[in-house]
Amino acid sequence: MEFKQQVAELKERVRQSRIERGLPEERPARFVEPVFSFVLVERCKPVFEFVAKYAKLCADANDILQVDTSKLDKYRESLELIAETKDTNAFIPMYGVAMLSAIKYIRETDEHDIDEYLRRLYQYLMFAETARKQPLNNAVYNYSLTSAENYDCYKEARAEYERLLNDDAYFQAEFARYRAHYDKIKELI
Repeated sequence: MEFKQQVAELKERVRQSRIERGLPEERPARFVEPVFSFVLVERCKPVFEFVAKYAKLCADANDILQVDTSKLDKYRESLELIAETKDTNAFIPMYGVAMLSAIKYIRETDEHDIDEYLRRLYQYLMFAETARKQPLNNAVYNYSLTSAENYDCYKEARAEYERLLNDDAYFQAEFARYRAHYDKIKELI
């Protein structure tokens, strides 16, 4: 079977599954601006560090260790927003999806094979690390623009990034705005 045909069949299966579950045929569009998500990724760095350290402890013990992940709950809303980053040339949404999946896997796993358990955790970490290493200019680059226009877009994005980092009131207002939208559409995702 040709790759394009496989992709088309998978899309149709997803569409049918959504209809069967009473959802719209298409999921709502991702809506979080990449610049905002870059700041969220920085703020969620402790999640990545926790998962990496936990995976290493499990590997060193050659066992699946029980761990309290409740201190990661405060990052859930941010990770959900990262997963809803507008499609870009970067892999930002993958960070949110990978870290949410890792936390869920640690909490709910019924895996008993330490090798399989670690393989899955390392996959989540690899996906998140790939996303985390993307530079801001990748996220704002637009192939339909000239180099000069892309440079201007990057300068604007960089200024917005700095404002979000340095103006907590502005960051909190943007966070609340994005969360309000997410809360309205989350049942349709």
